[in-house]
Amino acid sequence: MSTLINYFVEANLGLLLFAVIYWLFLRNENQFSFNRGFLLAGILFSLLFPLLHFNSPSRAKMIPSISEVMPSYWLPEVSVRPNDQGSLSPAMTTVPVWPILEWVYTIVALGFTVLFVIRLIKIGKLFLASRKYRWNTCLVAESEERQPTFSFFNFIFIGQANQLTPDEKQEVMVHEWIHVRKLHSFDIILINLLAIGFWFNPVVRMYRKTLVQLHEFETDARSVENHDADSYCRLLAKVALESTGIFLVNHFNHSLTLKRITMMQTMKKKIQLWKLIVLSATVPLLFLAVACQEQVISDLQDVSKNSAAAGLLPLEVKKQLDVLQKNNPSHEYIVIQMNEEGKKTLDKLQFENAQTGTLYPSMTLINTDKNSDGGGFTYVILEKGSQTSRIADATGRFDKAYTMVDDMPEYVGGIDSLMAFIQKNMKYPGDARKKGIEGRVFVSFVVTKEGDVVDPAIAKGVAAEIDKEALSVVSSFPKWIPGRQHGEAVDVKFVLPINFKINN
Repeated sequence: MSTLINYFVEANLGLLLFAVIYWLFLRNENQFSFNRGFLLAGILFSLLFPLLHFNSPSRAKMIPSISEVMPSYWLPEVSVRPNDQGSLSPAMTTVPVWPILEWVYTIVALGFTVLFVIRLIKIGKLFLASRKYRWNTCLVAESEERQPTFSFFNFIFIGQANQLTPDEKQEVMVHEWIHVRKLHSFDIILINLLAIGFWFNPVVRMYRKTLVQLHEFETDARSVENHDADSYCRLLAKVALESTGIFLVNHFNHSLTLKRITMMQTMKKKIQLWKLIVLSATVPLLFLAVACQEQVISDLQDVSKNSAAAGLLPLEVKKQLDVLQKNNPSHEYIVIQMNEEGKKTLDKLQFENAQTGTLYPSMTLINTDKNSDGGGFTYVILEKGSQTSRIADATGRFDKAYTMVDDMPEYVGGIDSLMAFIQKNMKYPGDARKKGIEGRVFVSFVVTKEGDVVDPAIAKGVAAEIDKEALSVVSSFPKWIPGRQHGEAVDVKFVLPINFKINN
């Protein structure tokens, strides 16, 4: 689940970025084909960019990982109240937020999908009820009913055809034929599918509105190249006053008629050079960041080859490598000697970023003896893979862990067993009870891929004695059933709220 949420976050950030750039530099430009191309490139880049996982050579993150924008999973709250027996009264009050949001998203997306299909059916019915004939490469469907005039892929629909003179009808068909040649209907389908998947993002509506306007501006500009602009504007106004609209299509008579007429009377000018420089630098810079990943991989492979050359690996390193390969024959390992070159290579990796898919999920350090053939160097054996796992620092803390995974860790026996364990082991501190101290303590901890409970910490405390009691009980938790992401066991972070309350 976290992978999907991470994709949504990054894709929508990309859409927002390109929308801001367009609004700052291009919204007042009348190079309509260029503007359209920029928006389409922004949409496609935003959809594809999150699928590329990379490690920046620096510690800075261009796009935040999901662990930085989504809070840790909260367990049900436990209420602790002293009574005559000194036992606990657990109470679960947590609302399952993420499953509810998932259902809401799915229901709304399905609703928009149904609406999209209904609109397609409406266009099909209109085609079947019209008089049809071929013109150029298009199939024209005429109707004398009060229907809109529009194009949809290779189909041209003309409503109230009896109200148009032959010359006017010809001019309308030329206009719609330009829509067909420019493949504007593909843009419309793309943006409507995007609106279904990202219905919660208001920026998508801006993309849809802007693309529709650019389609009309681009087509109008081509239509009046060899025709009288005034007569064309009069035809535009005439058809617009007598029509209604249909979604998913390119309208000859769209509601932005006045803006189109104004735009046709505006002299076209080229985009300023400095704007082109800024725009042309934006996407390559992002691709440069992606290319850093490939450079790191190349560096690691080169260092590994140099270290693993025949006769260069110390005996203890070879033995450890043989053990790892024997236990995991399907895994690939890279050996790096920690000389200056090796240290520079490792500095490029971000092992702590467990949310973005680190390329090397485990690391084994081996210090060779000074008298061995290795000369007393430190060697690193990296397991090559696509799934992240925990990397502990010198203090043994796990600074990064998943917050949501496909299968969340479970206490053996379920929540009821967890409550029973807490009830048996936690006591309301006597000093705090006498002083009337009460409040809610939040304890964070990590369930490792082995099922161990590690790194307990007070995320928000009340008083020293209460915090100490809460931390002591969490630290004594037995093993859990590990969480899994894409079928592999991973580390997952939890927060347990404990409410110490004297009075009922």
